[in-house]
Amino acid sequence: MQALQSNFNHLYQIGNRGDLIKELDKHFSLEHEIAPDFLLSFAILKVNKHGEIFSRFGREAAEYVLSILLKRLVGLLKEDASIYRLKSEEFGIIFTHLSMSEVNDFFTLLARPISYGDELIDVQLTLGLVDLIAQLKSHKEVLRRADIALKLAKSEPLNWQCFNHHLDAYSHTDRGMFIELEKAIENNLLHLAGQPIFNLDTGKVAMVEILLRWQHAEYGAVNPLKIIELASKNDYLPQVGFYVAKQLMLFLRDHDERYRNVTFTLNFNMPQIINITLIQSVLDCFEHYGIDKSRFVFEATEIDSCPISADKVVNHFKWIKQQGIKIAIDDFGAGYSTLNYINSLDVDIIKVDRSLVSDLETSQRTQETLSALLQLCHKLAVVIVVEGIENACQHQWIKDMNIANILVQGYFYAKPSSLKKQLFCTSTYFNKTDDSLSKLIPQGM
Repeated sequence: MQALQSNFNHLYQIGNRGDLIKELDKHFSLEHEIAPDFLLSFAILKVNKHGEIFSRFGREAAEYVLSILLKRLVGLLKEDASIYRLKSEEFGIIFTHLSMSEVNDFFTLLARPISYGDELIDVQLTLGLVDLIAQLKSHKEVLRRADIALKLAKSEPLNWQCFNHHLDAYSHTDRGMFIELEKAIENNLLHLAGQPIFNLDTGKVAMVEILLRWQHAEYGAVNPLKIIELASKNDYLPQVGFYVAKQLMLFLRDHDERYRNVTFTLNFNMPQIINITLIQSVLDCFEHYGIDKSRFVFEATEIDSCPISADKVVNHFKWIKQQGIKIAIDDFGAGYSTLNYINSLDVDIIKVDRSLVSDLETSQRTQETLSALLQLCHKLAVVIVVEGIENACQHQWIKDMNIANILVQGYFYAKPSSLKKQLFCTSTYFNKTDDSLSKLIPQGM
């Protein structure tokens, strides 16, 4: 998979996020007055539901779709345009100014369905545009405006949006939410929830995934992804990551007797987990409270959007494992690089993405894909977690695979609940004799 991405980069001269920032900063650092004809625009292009194409049509089709989109993109842009890969499914584009009608024509041609064998694959794209970037002051402002336009493009009939000052009300809301997030962190107003992960053979809890919850008086229940988005935009991810670890340590200080044999998983996206200062602070926190580090799994999310080289990731993960922490990769099977990283990262746990479970009952291709992934993980001797199981059919299908020691997670077994309200322990299990499997049977609680 990495080879494929490298081929894309070489063939289409695609840079990464760091390259984009350098290029933008170069424009903003020009000491001379910007010439009137210096009319550059910037856009973020997002390929929506690419994971669904992967799960429905297979890896080869997903790769083909992406290659055709990049080929189209290069063909439609002028020679002085430049393309950058921001995430696995997002691209940044610097290009010469286009009129709004030209942008519409460009996007229409780009978003045409793609023929693959006998299939016609509908390509769902959104585009957030910032016009005349020379009028701005920093790359952060360019990226901020493009991101706002991209989010609002989803609700537009044409699926693209050019930023204008009327849209800035959206950003004001985000700034207000971030201020509230800072206050909530400082005053310990965010709470932890836990969702158990069960051993399919025994029915008992094997691990508990720690999740962050924020209930705000004005905003209501804030989506955890929104918390990460706000933190990411404001360079606040380390504070959020450390907050979760410290709150868990404080909880275990008071309840560790019941949790002594439980393994906990902590979620870190790639900017967090490669932050040595953050990870060292978390390890120091474990040490301070006297909690055995071997009881924790660091779950790496959004691995396809890693901002550093694969070699550096390998070395960093090796260092984490040397500290006694297990490594899990989330969303396995939904992207490209995760397949390549299994061996190189020497991971302990693979979490199979829920997109490969959602249509398990109806899609033979999904069944074949998931079956192959489960057998691959089993052969590599890594622990398998199948997440997103929501009904008895999905449960039974996984069970019928007859692969030893598969772990399962999903609403079918248990929804996330407050750690303070529900004390999970290894004597908690799902009722294997009940076909509904809809409730937990806590023993000794």
